[in-house]
Amino acid sequence: MNNTPILFYDADCAVCTRLAGWAKQRTGARVTFRPMQQADPKLYGILAEDWLKAAWWVEGNTSPERGARAVGHVLVRCGRWWRMLGVMCLIEPTAFIARGVYACVARYRRFIPGGTSSCGLTRE
Repeated sequence: MNNTPILFYDADCAVCTRLAGWAKQRTGARVTFRPMQQADPKLYGILAEDWLKAAWWVEGNTSPERGARAVGHVLVRCGRWWRMLGVMCLIEPTAFIARGVYACVARYRRFIPGGTSSCGLTRE
């Protein structure tokens, strides 16, 4: 079985796809990037109603992590200065800021250049 961690991202969103491509260039084989539309969340212990609400990080036998924490794990594996930013996404008190930034970007990503109407999250 492959022990490479997986980042699941929204392939219907041009912004998410572009950012996943950017991260893949920096992580190489250290991270597998998969569109969430091509996976079954139940295989990873994630509820279907939560699956499309955020990016997901799945690594080994640990609990899946979502949103800013998922991004933090990817950034840690990007190396160089990105590693420091990734750690800041994972530890408090800076993780609090990362969660807010992630939520804002996720909600308004359709307005980012390259975004489309399918990029927006609906208000819960």
